[in-house]
Amino acid sequence: MPSYATACLTADSTVSWPWAGKQRIGKSIGWKKAIVVMSIAIIPIAVSVHTVVSYVFAMTIKPMWHSTIFGPYFVVGAIYSGIAALLIAMVILRKVYHFEEYLKPEHFRRLGFLLLTMCCLWFYFTFSEFLTTFYGQSPEEMKVFYGKMSGDYRLLFWGMVFCMWTTFFTLTLPWLPLRTPAPLRAPARVLRPILAIAVVAAFVAISQRAGTMTTLAMDLRMPLPPFLERSMMAIMPIAFVWSLLPYLRNNPIVSSFVASIFVVIGMWLERFVIVVPTLVNPRLSWGVAAYHPSWVEWSLTAFDFAGMVLLFVLFSKVFPMLPIWEMREGELAERSRFETQRVIMDRASEVPA
Repeated sequence: MPSYATACLTADSTVSWPWAGKQRIGKSIGWKKAIVVMSIAIIPIAVSVHTVVSYVFAMTIKPMWHSTIFGPYFVVGAIYSGIAALLIAMVILRKVYHFEEYLKPEHFRRLGFLLLTMCCLWFYFTFSEFLTTFYGQSPEEMKVFYGKMSGDYRLLFWGMVFCMWTTFFTLTLPWLPLRTPAPLRAPARVLRPILAIAVVAAFVAISQRAGTMTTLAMDLRMPLPPFLERSMMAIMPIAFVWSLLPYLRNNPIVSSFVASIFVVIGMWLERFVIVVPTLVNPRLSWGVAAYHPSWVEWSLTAFDFAGMVLLFVLFSKVFPMLPIWEMREGELAERSRFETQRVIMDRASEVPA
């Protein structure tokens, strides 16, 4: 709707849309009321749309799909990934179109707080889903459960968890209260080599598990207890974010952008983990199988992402990304406020002492 109002303002000089002269203020007030109404109406629409999408899964009576938690789970996931995509678009538009005057760090900081809230809700629903599945111990559902935790799709599942934990630490650690800046820089210098060691050890362990030992992994091969391996995997996101704390604390735009990248990747992995393990483990046993996308499917996925980005870029070339009519009304209001203050000061100076 703001874009439509901007288009009307752009066409004012050619087709005489009702934006000229004295009607501008009245029409702008009407547009503001319409935007407020649409802003309120879009909330139940968004909730209902994503809830109905979750019903497509929940009503099929398949393992780990037939759950009443899927409704709010999908709504939270949609809002979560939507905020992340919005932050990524804002950062790119701010850099490309030089919107530094309009998209300020405070906007990214507040959206980062909202992203952190949705991150906590996502962890809550994910934990509830897997806890109830494990407690029920249904044979059909436990096949899918173990397939995600320690089976063919464990790397995707734990990669999803890694992305979400990294998002959480990226948004929270930079804002922890600090007494002095010195204790912040010292751990950062110490944790960088620890992070490098943890990455190498995790690379070797994953290569051993996958049976694809590279030359580097063969040279560095070492037996690692499972507990130590999991501990290193958990330490990596913490050490990585902690080493960047001074930079992230002073750059809320960068911290929000990094967190949003991890959210988008993690949510895509979540959708894959929800769909594929259940489909390869139906209630009617038909043998053991595992699905891995082919290069054609990866190409189609990349084409979809590229197509969405292309449409967004083309839209930004035709329509302004900022509502011009709101900016113009703001300039008029600021000018009117300045004139009012000047008149008051002139009258005050004319009053005899």
